[in-house]
Amino acid sequence: MFNRIGRFTSVYPKTVILIWAVLLVLSLLFGTKLKEELSIGGFSDPQSESGVADGIVKNQFAGLSAQRVIVVVENKNKNNQPFSTIIQKIEDQAKEDKLVEFTAHDISFVTEKHRAYVYLNLNGSDNDSMKFVDRFKQQLRDMKSEVEGFNILISGGPGIYYDINAASTKSVTNVERIGLPIVFLLLLFVFRSAVAALLPLLMGVISILVTMAVIYFLTPYMQLSTLLTSIVTMLGLGVAIDYALFITQRFREEMDSHQDKSLAIVNAVASSGRSVFFAGLTIAISLISLLLPNTLLFRSVAVGGFVVVLVSIFAAITLLPAILFLLGKNVELLKIPVFKLKRNNNNVWRKIITFMMKRTISFLILGLVLVNIFLPFISQIQMHVPVAAFNELPDGSDAKLGMEAVVSDFGIGNTFPIRILLQSQDGSVYDKDSLQEIYDIASSVEPLSDVSKVMGITSLNEQFNSVEQYEALYSKVDALPTNVQASIKSLVSSDQKSTLLYVVPSIAPNTEKARDLVVEIRDLLSRRSNQKLVTYVSGETAMGLDYDNKIMHQIPKIILVSVTLTFLLLLVAFRSVLLPLKAIVLNTLVTVSSLGFLIYMFQNGHMPGTHPQALNVNTPILLFCILFGLSIDYEVIIVSRIRESYLRTGNNDESIVDGFVATAGMINGGAAIMITVFGVFMFADIQIVQELGVGLAFAILIDALIVRTIVVPLSMKLLGRLNWWLPFSKSKSRDSLSRHKNI
Repeated sequence: MFNRIGRFTSVYPKTVILIWAVLLVLSLLFGTKLKEELSIGGFSDPQSESGVADGIVKNQFAGLSAQRVIVVVENKNKNNQPFSTIIQKIEDQAKEDKLVEFTAHDISFVTEKHRAYVYLNLNGSDNDSMKFVDRFKQQLRDMKSEVEGFNILISGGPGIYYDINAASTKSVTNVERIGLPIVFLLLLFVFRSAVAALLPLLMGVISILVTMAVIYFLTPYMQLSTLLTSIVTMLGLGVAIDYALFITQRFREEMDSHQDKSLAIVNAVASSGRSVFFAGLTIAISLISLLLPNTLLFRSVAVGGFVVVLVSIFAAITLLPAILFLLGKNVELLKIPVFKLKRNNNNVWRKIITFMMKRTISFLILGLVLVNIFLPFISQIQMHVPVAAFNELPDGSDAKLGMEAVVSDFGIGNTFPIRILLQSQDGSVYDKDSLQEIYDIASSVEPLSDVSKVMGITSLNEQFNSVEQYEALYSKVDALPTNVQASIKSLVSSDQKSTLLYVVPSIAPNTEKARDLVVEIRDLLSRRSNQKLVTYVSGETAMGLDYDNKIMHQIPKIILVSVTLTFLLLLVAFRSVLLPLKAIVLNTLVTVSSLGFLIYMFQNGHMPGTHPQALNVNTPILLFCILFGLSIDYEVIIVSRIRESYLRTGNNDESIVDGFVATAGMINGGAAIMITVFGVFMFADIQIVQELGVGLAFAILIDALIVRTIVVPLSMKLLGRLNWWLPFSKSKSRDSLSRHKNI
């Protein structure tokens, strides 16, 4: 198959390039629209107890809009300048937008803190709300002269997600601004030619642009996260540049050997192209397992990663060979005089591998020890989805400053309460029996440790001391003062069959104690004797806990699917049973060690600019699936080259030396590029992106420097001919292997 692809690209190079040029133009037209179609959030489970409750509240409770913008208005001069005019202008401006269905304000903190709040309830989707924030920020900038002397911060859910999206975009910009120049310099060092160095970079950019367009056409059929752009950029640049590097280098070697560019293209695609295909397919298959949890984030990583890897593969085995064929010897143009080393001088690598193979056991033990150096930290692991998402935002962002003001004025417990949804199955919550049960539940929850107070329809009046008094009050609810009716409507559903209890904790929502409190409340509710009302426990802490549980339960399935599919694919690629098993074991060690490194850096607070905090619950499994494929990437490259030599010579040790010498420079060069691309994301403002960037960069470092340089070749020396053992094969001979050379 790969021979045919190589021949086609060498016979019709202009046709291949034209097809890709058309794809690129279409990608520029549609790919730029992707950002508008991506969704925010994704760290919740809609099918969980808290998710179901949240859906009911959004649909049936007046004034509890899922999209509530909090506008914080601060007097910068700290004087008593009237707020009323400014608040009125902000509300009038907001009401002009058709998305705004309700406005309100709170001036209770004006005298003490020179601060007021304006609340805007929006009627629209998450994306609509984020677009509103963008419009409203611009409108406030246009009103600068009218609000002079005041600092206005846009926060609340839509404001937070707007700033998270901005932080995600900044991460991609950092890669373009910092990463790409460094990658180009590394490619110059590897190829020692500006033309050759530009080709992998070109493949990376094209792969990302085409991927964005492909995903744009998928968005009508599935919801995808705004974090997808960071994942596509991270993986796209890494794998596309790596694949292009391997094929370009093989083409140059072939040209040095016989000067026939048609034959050079065919051989490069048939050998390195085959390796790239299986390496990329392994990554794509590993990522597909992330579809199992069916969450917004995992689905986005799976789809984005799968598409960008496939596009990178096809660009590497079709577009790149077509360009290389037209360039021919000109691929060596614009040589860099500063690099005086001969390109094919592999004596250093030959001396290194020969030295290690004479001391196989010693170096193998050393390599395994180095790989596992951070393994002990695994026992300390703590994983949670971030609760109170504003803490994830960069310091100084509007949404974070706004929420800090809210927490300061109203308290952390009032800002992030635990909510108990109570549903009557056969009547109104105003019935005497329902009111009694609501009163009993509130009375049983309030004494719990870490509970500050419980608020609901049986605690609105501190003068009342019996359920009968509340029954009488609600029998004439329409005659009550307007402000009292408004308070009741925020606690009772429109059909009067559901009500909310607000449990105000005395602890922060993202602590272990807060999660334990949710579990304790749920346990208490499940054990009560009178269960006329159906209960759901929700709120930020409960939603985070439910999401954590869902991911933890899915981890074994994801690992099983990923490992099984990887093994089967490598079985076909290597024509061996032991090599895929060894690759899986080594990749698992690298992944676990990388996780230990993240625990040391982030959880233990050794990462500059961070404070000790639990890892994002999504990070370990995302790291496993992405890294599992990337590590196999290098395994396929080096083992394929060793296998190629073994088919030719039949000598195991000589084949290991030849394969190592031929690939060591490429693998380490490719690793340096990936480390640069991933490493740039350590400057990201979002925890999960930062964790993934640092984790992947560290993993690629030890994978290339220790596993592929020391452990893989030395373990293959120990296995000898067992490397190529394949049961039920008609023949175990080298001739049998030769028949599969160009699979």
